[in-house]
Amino acid sequence: MPKKKVVIISVIAILILCLLACIAVFSYGREYEPASSVSELLLGVEYSGNTAEIRIWENEDGEYYFFIPTGSADQSLKFLNLPKSGIKLDGETIKPGMDISLRRDLFSEKHSISFENGTSEEVSFLCSANIGAMFINTESGSTDSIHADKNVKEPASALVVGFDGKTKYNGDLDYIKCRGVSSFLYCDKKSYTIKFAKKVSFFGEGKNEKLVLIANHYDDSKIKNKLAYDYVRDNSVVLAPDSEYVDLYINGEYLGNYLVCQNIEEIVGMSGADDLKAENKAVNSKGSLSLAIPSSEGEIRGYSGLNSPSDITGGYIIEIEDPTDVPCSFTTESGVFCEVVYPDNATIEEVRYIRDYMNEAERAFTSEDGVNPDTGKHYSEYIDIESWAETFVIDELFSDPDKTVSNRSIFLYKFSDNTDKHIFAGPVWDFDLALGEETWVNDNIYLDYPNSTTGEGLVYSEYLLNRADINEKMESYFTETAAVYVDDHAHAKIRSVSDTIKASLALESIRWPGAKGRYASEEANWEYIYWFLTNRKDFLDEVWIQNVEYHEVVFLDSAGNICESYKIKHGEPITRIPHVVSYGGVFAGWRFGDRDWLLVEGMPIL
Repeated sequence: MPKKKVVIISVIAILILCLLACIAVFSYGREYEPASSVSELLLGVEYSGNTAEIRIWENEDGEYYFFIPTGSADQSLKFLNLPKSGIKLDGETIKPGMDISLRRDLFSEKHSISFENGTSEEVSFLCSANIGAMFINTESGSTDSIHADKNVKEPASALVVGFDGKTKYNGDLDYIKCRGVSSFLYCDKKSYTIKFAKKVSFFGEGKNEKLVLIANHYDDSKIKNKLAYDYVRDNSVVLAPDSEYVDLYINGEYLGNYLVCQNIEEIVGMSGADDLKAENKAVNSKGSLSLAIPSSEGEIRGYSGLNSPSDITGGYIIEIEDPTDVPCSFTTESGVFCEVVYPDNATIEEVRYIRDYMNEAERAFTSEDGVNPDTGKHYSEYIDIESWAETFVIDELFSDPDKTVSNRSIFLYKFSDNTDKHIFAGPVWDFDLALGEETWVNDNIYLDYPNSTTGEGLVYSEYLLNRADINEKMESYFTETAAVYVDDHAHAKIRSVSDTIKASLALESIRWPGAKGRYASEEANWEYIYWFLTNRKDFLDEVWIQNVEYHEVVFLDSAGNICESYKIKHGEPITRIPHVVSYGGVFAGWRFGDRDWLLVEGMPIL
């Protein structure tokens, strides 16, 4: 072989070896400052050569825990920052690089860890089971900036492993950011959105660019979103996210049990002629897209300074929500606030189009005969009857106050006219307050009764629930699908989901201590969900199918605001009277009408 060729090959080989060495140093060769106390210890779990960091956690009582993901007993488990002399673990010397994963009783009892300097603490190693793990490292090594402002996006990297320990993703994230409204403002355990550098297969064959990490902070059971999403995916034409549980770690800190869900945009799956977001990018330069600014045109908010494609009829995804300051939004003629969540680069012209189309639909189903007086079109030409009818049933069956009381977290979508001119209900979203969750209204007032009011709170229900075609589809879907699910499958599903995350919740309950539902045991809380769902189904069957006479009982405060409302069967007594503690005085009771005597439990409703 010519000498010159040998030299070239040798140089290439050396470069490859150097590159591999650099990768090895990047992944595993990080130098750590040796720990001098238990509070500084780091564990490393190896997954096919990838090392994930786990920081020790100390609670308010000074107790120390390592929260270990599923399958760690089958992985290499090593301390990453031991001093050269090592430490004593239950009296046995552990030197740097030693694997402790096979130690007897590692995960079943407390262990003593001591240093040469005399410091010593007891440490618990707690291991999850049945679910995967996600390890995210932010570029800054901190979550301070994203926790301070949910609009801040920070680049990061992620290692995602399944419950079997196999790597599902190992690479960069374009960003991680916080999400949510009340959960962001009031909850220490945050929810997040992550965007991958490339689309990945997370839930099987489909690929996702964004994922939502739901903290389920308001749901002590952690199963309500999963129950609702899986029910809808298996039993309805309405769209719902695919979802999967993980134990989440950010910068080595265990943050608890999370439900990983598809992003709303990817659930709907706009593509081809319906991908208005891509069409907007195609008719605008990168420079103009980066310079575009949100602007307003009366009740319309969208981006100005951008070109719109020739076809702006779709696709769109809108969220009905409380009015907020968002880049793309509008308010309909009936006062419904809608955020345009897709395309997120919607022009003023596009927002105006979908606003006008929603107004056309409103004029149809708010009219007495269901026909838009201007266009002559029936409401069935504007909305997809089947998805709207099934969504009404789903929201009522799961008794979700976000939908039935507040008109929040409600999504609608529309494809381009060339695909379909109807407005579809869905995807379903956000059921953490459903199924009897203790939702605060006035301190101790809760909307968690299986006989709570039906229909009146759902968006547009005052116009649509009295329509024969919608009622017919609701009744058939309820009797043939929803009621059958509750009777034949709900209990097994609740047990399956709860058993899957039981071990993870043992870690979660220590990491995020506090009140955990109505009952002391998780088993009882899960059984309560089944009790609520069963009683809710029976109540809806009486109201919708059997036409049993019910009366609505409404409790109003001194300002006329509804504190609580529910329905009682004719002739049955009041057994549930709320107690108000939020007015700074002694609560004497409730007055009935203009009478000067107080309403009492046991009074029959006639």
